[in-house]
Amino acid sequence: MSSVRYVLFSFDGRIGPVDYWLKGVLPIALCGLPIYIPLTILLSNGGSAAALAVLGMIPFSIVMLWVGFALAIKRWHDLGHPGWLVLIQYGFPVLSYWYLGNLAVLVGVGMWVVVAFIPGNAEPNQYGYPMGHPLRGKRRPPVTSV
Repeated sequence: MSSVRYVLFSFDGRIGPVDYWLKGVLPIALCGLPIYIPLTILLSNGGSAAALAVLGMIPFSIVMLWVGFALAIKRWHDLGHPGWLVLIQYGFPVLSYWYLGNLAVLVGVGMWVVVAFIPGNAEPNQYGYPMGHPLRGKRRPPVTSV
């Protein structure tokens, strides 16, 4: 198992679905909701409370965006795919919703299901060793060209 700091903030390497849920999604939910709910309540009150909520949500949102990208990139790596697929996963539904409607959302949801539930490759790949491999964390496997 990997450290929570590595899972949440690093874009390098691989994590499996178990680490994704136990060290990624669960800590975000447990730590994020107590921050997000009061800020949302302040925002709904309007006035100066709303301005305070917006100022509080900006750094919180930046951290959550970073963590979300870090988790998804490492999961794509675990599946043997490049991390830039996260841009399609998150960006395609947002940017193409006006043209494709719910189909664009389904693409994003489908990609999230792959990231969240499909187990990664059991073999080492160019992004590192899989979870539980005896050499994990020691060195990267050699990159082989195809």
